[in-house]
Amino acid sequence: MDAFLSFPYTVVLALLISPCLIVAVLPYMKTFVSAVFAPGTFILGIAFGIPAGLLEEIGWTGFAFPKMCTNRSPFIASVWLGLLWGLWHLPAIDFLGTATPHGQYLLPYFIAFTAVIAAIRVLIGWIYLNSNSIPLAQMMHASSTGALVMLSPPRVNAAQEVLWYCVYAAALWLTVGLITVVFGRLLSISVAAAGATWRRRKQPRADHSTHWRLVEIHRRKAPDSSTESAPRHLRLSD
Repeated sequence: MDAFLSFPYTVVLALLISPCLIVAVLPYMKTFVSAVFAPGTFILGIAFGIPAGLLEEIGWTGFAFPKMCTNRSPFIASVWLGLLWGLWHLPAIDFLGTATPHGQYLLPYFIAFTAVIAAIRVLIGWIYLNSNSIPLAQMMHASSTGALVMLSPPRVNAAQEVLWYCVYAAALWLTVGLITVVFGRLLSISVAAAGATWRRRKQPRADHSTHWRLVEIHRRKAPDSSTESAPRHLRLSD
């Protein structure tokens, strides 16, 4: 699993998770719901994600996420940060998407939009914790935003836009669920496994990376045990 999340695989995951899910969701809805859900082809839309990814992740991943992980698990921190990220978009929410203005569907659209980006925030946290790379977080943010602008169906009305965002959010949260089954709430096997050897160290490792800060935080919450069950305690701690 560590090899799977090593370079260049993390680059591929960061670039392709969101576009692949959109490409899976929209053709399915086009076939079984309505032809109006055909994916868009606004190629230049990919450029819209670049400044957002490059600039926003300096704050979200580089500062806010590590701070929020100091008193909660990375999974919970990612969810809360995702909700905050949704509120960040509130002033411009009626100008986002292709069915603007959203009229009476503005609130449902905001909820569906927030569900989408909260799941993406967990995925970005997962990529970051297993790579310790802010550029990869920036890459995933840029890819998800760019793909959404490029592939969003251009002929949907406000109600249809809410519907496809809900289906996309469900696909994202299913992906998040699979990741948490494998990696636990720490979103990183290496962080959890490192906790098994922490108590045998007289001094903390001279490494202040996010991985080891999380190990120190979560081993303090875990029950004192000398068995190999320690990683399980670390993975399940909030």
